[in-house]
Amino acid sequence: MNTPKTADELRAKFLDFFESKNHLVHPSSSLIPSGDPTLLLTNSGMAQFKSYFSGEKKPPNFRMATSQKCFRTTDIEEVGDDTQLSLFEMLGNFSFGAYFKEELDKILDRLHILEGLMIAYLNVDEVIRIVREEDRPKDALMAKFGISERQADAILDIRLRQLARLEEEKIRAEQNELNAERADLERTINSKARLRTLIKKELTADAEEYGDDRLSEIVTRDEAQAFREKDLISTEPVTIVLSEKGWVRAAKGHEVAASELNYRSGDGLLKAVAGRSNQDVVFLDSAGKSYALASHTLPSARGQGEPLTGRLTPAAGATFVGLAAGEQGDRYLVARDAGDGFV
Repeated sequence: MNTPKTADELRAKFLDFFESKNHLVHPSSSLIPSGDPTLLLTNSGMAQFKSYFSGEKKPPNFRMATSQKCFRTTDIEEVGDDTQLSLFEMLGNFSFGAYFKEELDKILDRLHILEGLMIAYLNVDEVIRIVREEDRPKDALMAKFGISERQADAILDIRLRQLARLEEEKIRAEQNELNAERADLERTINSKARLRTLIKKELTADAEEYGDDRLSEIVTRDEAQAFREKDLISTEPVTIVLSEKGWVRAAKGHEVAASELNYRSGDGLLKAVAGRSNQDVVFLDSAGKSYALASHTLPSARGQGEPLTGRLTPAAGATFVGLAAGEQGDRYLVARDAGDGFV
């Protein structure tokens, strides 16, 4: 019984096979295409080779193979069930520049056969004799006229009656027509300008026949910026508690009885404010200075907290007298018991 192969084994077997056939194994490119505004995400194995196919860049090798990571976008609204995979690897092998190779091979093969048929026409009586009398006519034809096995097979595929009716003019006419077609193909293959023009015409024709208006708008975005730590913090209600001795802590939720929390001996509640876990907390000291700390960095109210002086450095003799929490841009009235203050 065959043992099922892992994905790594299948990938390696595929790439090793084509590497043995003179293919250059190319690494997978990024899922986000570089320098290609027509693609949002890499969705096929050939996407990274578009510049090679278009002739804009010269490939490092005539033949290449790859295992490209892709993100399925053609039917993205259906991905996620047990029949669709959004992220997958596409195994592929590619040939660059071998345009019209198949057509040219067919023409050359037919010309080769016509050359053999011309030999048969010029020696039709001897050919017919060999076919009728020899036990191994193919070997005899190859030995007698120096033709290839392919040519001998083509001659033997013709009935004797048709061999006698071979016409030189028809053979030469077909040879001339194929030679002209071969020359035209070779000129195209050997000319980058002609290839580029031909590819451009074919792409334009395909776009006109199968293309449609773009469904998603292409817009210019601002330069990407790194997230701040607080941008990644979940926004949850918290109550920040400051004690008389300057110890601070944060409790989850707004329904917190701050006065009933456990305090150190000789200490008690000074002030508690409601805020959110992604906001900053501003502390005021008796010397008139203010300090800001991120509320999500404060210790939990399960314990007794920690002294603010471990994080902040107030002036000598100054104590912490108040705090406030809110969004950037919020305005607060700060006043003293003499009746004056500011916003």
